[in-house]
Amino acid sequence: MVGDRLLEVDLSARAGSRLTRRRVPLLAELEILFGCLVRKRVNFRDLTDEDDALVVNEKLSIIVRPVLFELCAPQDGESSPPVVDMPVVDVSRLIPHHLVIDFEDGEWVGSFSFT
Repeated sequence: MVGDRLLEVDLSARAGSRLTRRRVPLLAELEILFGCLVRKRVNFRDLTDEDDALVVNEKLSIIVRPVLFELCAPQDGESSPPVVDMPVVDVSRLIPHHLVIDFEDGEWVGSFSFT
């Protein structure tokens, strides 16, 4: 439970196996971009002592990161425009209901939903 939300985390068998072999806990950063469009994505990195994260278990933590575009302008190619953190009074209201994590082709992949 996060606030009044129940977060269901689904790990694939590959992700579960890979997670148990990690020395450093994995952080799943649930990024929600608000701006000229809305984007949801999951970024993965090692958990650090500076992270104020929700601990799912000893090997996995999550953090919700609401962000805004610095500038809303069309971009060329695959690059993303720079973002800045968005101040939020109660981040628990942005906790999704469902998080799916897999490990495919040597990379962590994830998605989340609010339904």
